[in-house]
Amino acid sequence: MTKNKKKIKNDKNTENLMVIVGSALAAAALIVALVFANIRPADNILPDVEFSLETGNTRRIAELSAKTIKLEKIEDSRCPSSVDVVCVWQGEIRYYLKVDDNQVVISSELIPTVDMGDFAINFVDGDEKKLDLVLHKTQQ
Repeated sequence: MTKNKKKIKNDKNTENLMVIVGSALAAAALIVALVFANIRPADNILPDVEFSLETGNTRRIAELSAKTIKLEKIEDSRCPSSVDVVCVWQGEIRYYLKVDDNQVVISSELIPTVDMGDFAINFVDGDEKKLDLVLHKTQQ
């Protein structure tokens, strides 16, 4: 083969390689665009909502389409610390909540998180008089 024929053949191979690389880059860009098209804007993400409730109090959560959460009662079955006794189990405090029309029970030991569908209620802290909660928006 002459030099000119080799050069023409090399030019064709280079051209074919450039078409393949260009097509691969275009396909990658399309995939990236499709992936990012499904990401919700940041203003649709609910920041964590932290608050405290005392027995009988109701809190309206504007960030959750104005849902209401009420602490209806507290049951404390913990081992008394002021009495000299030996307890088999340390016990727990159960908090009975009403979220709109749904009854919910949350506790520090057995039920620290309750999934409500579009959000979750997480136990943070509490005593026999009040409950500290955090609400998290869940992915749908």
